[in-house]
Amino acid sequence: MNLIKLIIITSAILIIKNCFGQIGPVNFIDSTFTTSGVSMLASADLDNDGDEEIIASFTGGSGKLAYFENMGNGLFSNTINNIDSISFTSGVAVGDFNQDGWKDLVAIGGINHESWVYINNSGTFPLRETLDSNISILVNDVVVADFDLDNDDDIVIIGQHSIDLYRNDGNSNFTKEIILDTGSSNEPLECLDLATADMDSDGDMDLVCAETAGVVVYMNSGNAIFTPNYYSVIAEVGWVIHPFDLDNDNDIDVLMKNSSGDVKWFSNDGTGTLTFEQILTTVPDLLSMKSIDFNNDGYEDIYASYLHHVSIFLNDPNHSFDTEIPIYSDNGMVMGPVHLANIDNWGMQDYIWVGVTKSIAYHLNQLETLSYLDLHDNNLIVFPNPSSDYLEVQGKQAINSIQLYSINGNLIEINFSENNKVDLRNLQNGIYILKINVNGTYITRKIIKN
Repeated sequence: MNLIKLIIITSAILIIKNCFGQIGPVNFIDSTFTTSGVSMLASADLDNDGDEEIIASFTGGSGKLAYFENMGNGLFSNTINNIDSISFTSGVAVGDFNQDGWKDLVAIGGINHESWVYINNSGTFPLRETLDSNISILVNDVVVADFDLDNDDDIVIIGQHSIDLYRNDGNSNFTKEIILDTGSSNEPLECLDLATADMDSDGDMDLVCAETAGVVVYMNSGNAIFTPNYYSVIAEVGWVIHPFDLDNDNDIDVLMKNSSGDVKWFSNDGTGTLTFEQILTTVPDLLSMKSIDFNNDGYEDIYASYLHHVSIFLNDPNHSFDTEIPIYSDNGMVMGPVHLANIDNWGMQDYIWVGVTKSIAYHLNQLETLSYLDLHDNNLIVFPNPSSDYLEVQGKQAINSIQLYSINGNLIEINFSENNKVDLRNLQNGIYILKINVNGTYITRKIIKN
């Protein structure tokens, strides 16, 4: 292939890449009732092998804390790894609580409304340590951050009638401090959803909470002393909260879904003061939302689950969110939490979701794969990608062998010619992994048959 053709192909693919986001086909990590009742998702490299596991808390009488191991390149073991069995586990978050370089976990829930810390011992979690056994009714959410800026991870937990800080001394010894409870609150206090963000751009993490008082921002003094600020202009109950820069002005706004299903935008003036702008849409069954620039246009879009659907709602210069792009729908499945994580180590966040009746699944972000030219790994070229029939593999050094694997890690027999042209015609549409031997060095490439 001559240089002119190469430039044309490169330009065309990059145009596609920059114009519209791409999501790969659904990959079910588990689609049995083993994964029913997921209450919250998290992700972290639990075994320090360079890729992120998917962690889940499970509610119900057979509740548990568990994870699925990432085998590399976005391939997951379909064996669930149980960390602990606790009924009605309602949430999980990740932090390095003893500063040993291994990711630890904190979980909440249980019949008696408790919280527990699990210290990571070289990829295993042998002990459950009780963090608190005296939380107000219904433990609803947990977040982790270095709230007091002393270089260790602290914990904040909301119960039905409380919001509490657990200050870490750096050795996983925590001191409980009440941020707000029904005795000290001037408003009816029922905390339902919690997130963290630096709302006033002062370098410390604040708390953003959906409550019976609506949107409440707890401003951090810098030493984890929090002051509540109330921003709902009418009496409303906040159910789901998500802070992100909705209007592209370099500060963090807030999106809240209330009990009526109204999804409301509260803009930030740059100092952390919020103003209600408008109701963007009404989705009564909206359960979970995150933000990501899906179509690479510079605006953060909404990745959300509701009823039987997982979708992207596109942001634009008018912030209308009128365009919905379905990701996955199943009328026989009630959707649960959504999550974003770079699970295939290709530089961008991938889309993870749960069907609470069963199933944990993900879609790889193909925005990261559409350009065939990679500047690393010996300038190895795989093109065209996606392809419906053939693709070619070229590099500066000799290619000794090419192997093809399914997304589940199974070796597939393929035909390829002396010029390293790979025949994809007999393959089902989907995502595959090429394993290429270049002078004894193995390089992997994610490819798409369409």
